[in-house]
Amino acid sequence: MVFGMEPGQFAALVALFFIGSTILMPVLAFSARIALKPVSEALTRLRQNSDEAILQDRRIALLEAEVHMLNNAVQHMAEDDFRRQLGMPSASSSPVERRV
Repeated sequence: MVFGMEPGQFAALVALFFIGSTILMPVLAFSARIALKPVSEALTRLRQNSDEAILQDRRIALLEAEVHMLNNAVQHMAEDDFRRQLGMPSASSSPVERRV
């Protein structure tokens, strides 16, 4: 006697377990695939969006730096033009040019 059952009953129970497992496992796998596929796609999309957001942030930072550089260049040009109108040497000229 195994677990209080006759040998024939135990063999039938083991056979029923294996048959049930053979049917139940593919059904569970298919159900899990259907249930988890939208979750995995959403996580993939979220990761792609975060990569795109990082790239967009880098582009914006580069554009901001370029605008800042252009503003400085325009400001220096305006200062040089104002000094030129006053007859003063420009701040961007070299020391050799200032002596002459």
